[in-house]
Amino acid sequence: MVSQLTTLVLGAVTGDADESSSSASMLGEGGTDMDAGSVLLDALPMPAFVISATGVATGWNEAAERAFGIPKEKIIGASEEDATSMVSYDDDRAEKTLAHKVVDAPDTAHENDPSVERVRGPSGQFFVDERSLENADGERMYISFRALPIYDGDELVAVVELVEDKTEAQRQQEATHTLVNEVTSTLEQIGEGNLDARAELGSETEVLEDELLNIVAEVNRTGDRFESLVDEVESHATDVSNTITTANDAASQIDSRVTEQRKALEAVRDDLASFSAAMEEVAASSTEVESAADRARDNIGSSLDWTVDTRKVTDEVKERSDDLLESVKRLEDDMEEIGDVVGLISEIADRTNILALNANIEAARAGEAGEGFAVVAEEVKSLANETQSHTEQITERIDRIQSRADETVTLVEETHKDVGRADDAIDKTVSSLQEASDAVEEAADGVSELSRASDDQAESVEGVVSAVEDVSDDAAEIEESVDDIVSVTQTQRDSAGELGTMIDGLSK
Repeated sequence: MVSQLTTLVLGAVTGDADESSSSASMLGEGGTDMDAGSVLLDALPMPAFVISATGVATGWNEAAERAFGIPKEKIIGASEEDATSMVSYDDDRAEKTLAHKVVDAPDTAHENDPSVERVRGPSGQFFVDERSLENADGERMYISFRALPIYDGDELVAVVELVEDKTEAQRQQEATHTLVNEVTSTLEQIGEGNLDARAELGSETEVLEDELLNIVAEVNRTGDRFESLVDEVESHATDVSNTITTANDAASQIDSRVTEQRKALEAVRDDLASFSAAMEEVAASSTEVESAADRARDNIGSSLDWTVDTRKVTDEVKERSDDLLESVKRLEDDMEEIGDVVGLISEIADRTNILALNANIEAARAGEAGEGFAVVAEEVKSLANETQSHTEQITERIDRIQSRADETVTLVEETHKDVGRADDAIDKTVSSLQEASDAVEEAADGVSELSRASDDQAESVEGVVSAVEDVSDDAAEIEESVDDIVSVTQTQRDSAGELGTMIDGLSK
């Protein structure tokens, strides 16, 4: 455009037929050189005018007429002084137009006026002066003036000045700056925790395109969503914190209960260990009682055998002399004592039988009442010992009877009747001993059964002790695991607290 403008203006100002013809041909059908320049100026959308090298206005387009309110006929041919008085940059002052300044100093106009800037381009150089002023309505306007020097060779022939109203662009720029600042400020406030901050724009931003204004609306919607999200996160964080607190409390309670259970299991384990030891002692005692009962049974059997032998002897001395009467009487007395002892043995056997029955009952309850079983077992042992003692007495008395029987051999005939009575007594003794033997046999069997039951019970208790020890070990491991859970939930509760603090920081 600059090169075409230069060509046309040069033709219009110099009256060069070739230049004007070629320029006019670019615009359409031919006409005069001045008409071609006017057509070009009028085609420009912004105000434009031409000042000749002598400072006279030679061109003025329709846009300039509308902008300055000066008709073309009045400005064309006006001198520099008249043109300056008619064309003013500001209502409060009148000065040379930029075109006149360039006419005065085509190469150094920017040096004479600091507000003027020289711009070099591929088609040459031009000068720019941008100013702000108020129009007749009191509105601030932003105007850009561009002056393009036109040369014919090295000779300046004219200066074309373009006047561009950049008010709208400036207002858009300022409005954009305001929008950016408002959006930035709003986002900074939200980032600092003021979640209620929203972008607000004044009427000065109405010049912006809807796409830019939508940014503000979108920022506000984002703020709304972010505030809602923070509220929701805060609510969830509170719920999580409460849940973790509850879990931590529950884990602490579980830890306390597991500790108590572990201690209780250890106590049970210790008690069972003591009970197991007691059961082993009972089993050992039962074995001893069983052995004593066996010995008593053997002794009674021996006594029975000896009594039978005695009866045989008395049969041999039935016909002995009556001189054996006194010895036989003593023998009778001894036999009576034997009867008493045998009666006592019978009584002991009965009691032993009852105790054996009780021992069987206690064996069934040994897991719960170990002490009762121990008492019964001890009693059985005591009775067995007593039985053994009396059996020994019987043995001694039988020995004495045997001795006296030997003494009365020579007196058999004399003591026939007494020996007969002694024979009857011996029969009774045999019968009693037989009964005692049967009772002791039953007691021995009962004690044997009790001993076996005690052994089995001891083994069962040992198994229970082992199982309780395993459970106690498991409880200790569970306690350690629960301690870990308590530690983890405590860490989670601390993290939830930190999250709550961070969320509070966002909402403040």
